[in-house]
Amino acid sequence: MKHKKLRILSLFAICPLFAFASSATDRNIEDTAKDSYNYRTVLEGHIKVKANDGVVTLTGTVQDEDDKSLAADTVENIPGVTGIKNEIAVKASYPKHSDAWIAFKIRGRLLMKANVSAANTQVAVKEGVVTLTGTADNIAQKELTETYAKEIDWVKSVKNRTVSKL
Repeated sequence: MKHKKLRILSLFAICPLFAFASSATDRNIEDTAKDSYNYRTVLEGHIKVKANDGVVTLTGTVQDEDDKSLAADTVENIPGVTGIKNEIAVKASYPKHSDAWIAFKIRGRLLMKANVSAANTQVAVKEGVVTLTGTADNIAQKELTETYAKEIDWVKSVKNRTVSKL
């Protein structure tokens, strides 16, 4: 009987440690998500991340479904994540397939891809024709930027006026 009481008391003593560990894990999940490249640059703070016992709830508003998926993809592989509730609303401020939509998609693509610079590339779109200006570190970066722009739906053609430093 004494041993049974001792086991019960030790269980109560350990429970707060589990709660603390869970809380610390949740804070780590939230901090890791907020510090990620995707959240800082692509999603630009439009998303709220709340973890509770490893289940991450995403809220906020994004411009398109790709960004909503990006938010979920970013958190799903963080250590400690056991599930995702993606409650992000999609509310575009421009019509799908419009020039503004195309420019948005190209900028997003450049932010996500390695070996190109979204910061040094300006994107203008008129009637589906994309004009790229700015600077590239080399010819390969200039050509890769053009390739990524051409991959976006509804782009008719790309005029690459980017200046290569080398």
